[in-house]
Amino acid sequence: MQLLSPGIYRATSRAASVQESASGALMLYIEHLFDGTEDTIRSSHCLVAKDGTVLANAIAKLREVYTRWDGSDPFWFVENDISAHEVDLVIENKEYEGKMRNEVAWVNAPGKVSRALPPSSDKKSIMAKYGSKFRAVAGTASRTAAPKAQETPPQTATANPAPTPPPTPPQQPIATSSLNEAWDLFDSHANVWPRERQEDEWFMLVDAVGKPQGKNQSTLDPEDWGKVLAAVKEKFGIA
Repeated sequence: MQLLSPGIYRATSRAASVQESASGALMLYIEHLFDGTEDTIRSSHCLVAKDGTVLANAIAKLREVYTRWDGSDPFWFVENDISAHEVDLVIENKEYEGKMRNEVAWVNAPGKVSRALPPSSDKKSIMAKYGSKFRAVAGTASRTAAPKAQETPPQTATANPAPTPPPTPPQQPIATSSLNEAWDLFDSHANVWPRERQEDEWFMLVDAVGKPQGKNQSTLDPEDWGKVLAAVKEKFGIA
């Protein structure tokens, strides 16, 4: 199949397969036929991570598209006829081993993602809300004179003044996050990799936080996920 331009393409799902990967993750693969062609492409959906965590977001997304599936049995896709089910595929171009290839980034219900630009919001209300921020960034914000410092009366010297204690440094808040937030950010940058490498890199980040505490992905708390999220940002150079 030729390299497609990135965009949204209408297709029909044809068949599916449920497999457990070598790393232990449970994967659903769905084959799609592009409308008006004989070209097909496969989408990959990780339903259960290799540590046994069921990925609720992935299942919920599939249920939005395949509304007849109740989410309880992934083999429904194998045992039922899905050959008439229309979908919109979001296609991206990814480089793999030096070659560009088509890859399914998302599978959506038909019309879920609009092909047309949405209408612009009202300029007056938007600029009233954000205009000062844009002007500040552009360096055109109105400048006001700095207020004159207040004069303080001279202090009377006292014998042996008590030493002033050093100020207490402000306590930094502990960042928190969640599995879904950390995974979504990771997946948005790592989906160019083959699935097995993606899983290995993900669990290296998770294990770096969890293993020293005797924890795994299913037992990390919000503070732990905050550390995983920070590690994801550092890995991909996200500010």
